[in-house]
Amino acid sequence: MPFFDTFQTVAPMPQAVFDRYGDQVGPEISAMWREHGVGFVDDGFLKVIDPIWFEDEGFVFLRSGVPIFLTALCDTIMYIPETGTFTAMKLRFGAMDIVTKPGEPLTEVLRRFGDRGYREQVLESRHFTQAAAVHGVPVLDEGFNYVPMLALGGPHRAANLNRGHAAVSQSLLLQVDTPELRAYSPSMVEPRPDN
Repeated sequence: MPFFDTFQTVAPMPQAVFDRYGDQVGPEISAMWREHGVGFVDDGFLKVIDPIWFEDEGFVFLRSGVPIFLTALCDTIMYIPETGTFTAMKLRFGAMDIVTKPGEPLTEVLRRFGDRGYREQVLESRHFTQAAAVHGVPVLDEGFNYVPMLALGGPHRAANLNRGHAAVSQSLLLQVDTPELRAYSPSMVEPRPDN
């Protein structure tokens, strides 16, 4: 049974990823990589990435985690083997949110990432749909970023999103604002209102 109802595969997941990370992520994430490979979940907000490529390209992630997803808003979502949870590094807000609960079955967790309601509430994706209608869905190494950056006082509006290289955006965001842990569970995430 597929993990995601709709998935656009760009490439199979390289064997080197299974060799390096298979023991850390366990059978469920490995099965998702085998079944879907690298590509876009549903509407393209969430991308399953090759973690070796991700690191080589200079994307931002916690060294204690394995990068699994990149969002179209330049967020990194990592699996943290030590806790068995996923953490979203939302550099656009200078925040890190734990977006799953410890002990949840990973198959259910992975399927939840395919749910639009979950993405809108917990991953705060609502501006993506409006920006994608204007600029198109970003390719694998691209993402939308707020111009000016939210950390520099830019307004939190879909109209202020521009498309660019995600690793560059992450690097700039990290230089401006260090992310702090904001939410310890998915129920604590409150989507930020427009301003």
